[in-house]
Amino acid sequence: MRLNVNLKKILNLSVILISITINIVLGLIIYQRHSVRPVVTVESYLSPDAQKYSKYIELIRRYIDSREFVSESEKIDFVRNWIYKNSIHEIDSSYNLKDVFNTPKVLSMLWKSHEGKAKPVRLTCGPRAVAMKYILDKLQLKSRIVMIFTDDFEQPASHTFLEVFNTEREKWEAQDPDLNIFYIDKKTQDRIATFRLVFGDLNSLVPVSENGQGWKLNRVDHLKQHYFEAVMYGNPITAKNPVILINTDKFNVNKIFKESGGVTFRQFANRHYNSPILIENQSCLQ
Repeated sequence: MRLNVNLKKILNLSVILISITINIVLGLIIYQRHSVRPVVTVESYLSPDAQKYSKYIELIRRYIDSREFVSESEKIDFVRNWIYKNSIHEIDSSYNLKDVFNTPKVLSMLWKSHEGKAKPVRLTCGPRAVAMKYILDKLQLKSRIVMIFTDDFEQPASHTFLEVFNTEREKWEAQDPDLNIFYIDKKTQDRIATFRLVFGDLNSLVPVSENGQGWKLNRVDHLKQHYFEAVMYGNPITAKNPVILINTDKFNVNKIFKESGGVTFRQFANRHYNSPILIENQSCLQ
């Protein structure tokens, strides 16, 4: 009798694990299909005068290409660090979303800051990520916008950064130009993608900057405490039906967000992110 009970438990656990694996694989397949189709670019969407800034974009490309890097990781890190050092995360009443998402114009301002002819550009996480992506596109390095979410407040809170495909390692790697960090597995020291941060064990993962490794050291322990509960792949402005993977062990998909008009996250996402595809899952076993 006991043997039958144990066998039943094993079978039930196997069904759960198979279901989780299928959902995760399905989500990634859906994202890959959506990520390769053409979308409206930020350049054409918010910068009809992009041509007037083309010389600055070319100067940035030449500047980066003229440098010698020992690896593709070093080159990507350099771009992230360049964005960070020539901008500042600051918002006031004059902060204009249309201006900061006019990426060619932003890049011209970043170049002027680099030359010492202007102050660092005021940008938040989204515009910094889009600016970095624009530069990587010009360098023919593949990247994609990602957003992470938390349900710990009375409205959905998010943070935006990039994943970059490292052709030398043939892997996606998280790159955050707003906080000037990337992430690694502490045991292997390998760079990781956002999926691991949302569905993995954050105690085994760590952010890295020029200052070293550590959540508190890099002043991003708030991300560990509150974020990495769900991730969206796709530019929130231009992507159609982006994919959102939700870790239901961390994120309550049924929560009503009072400060967002009493809506669920699904309703909020449909309103703000072009009807995304939501896929719910529990944490992966490590």
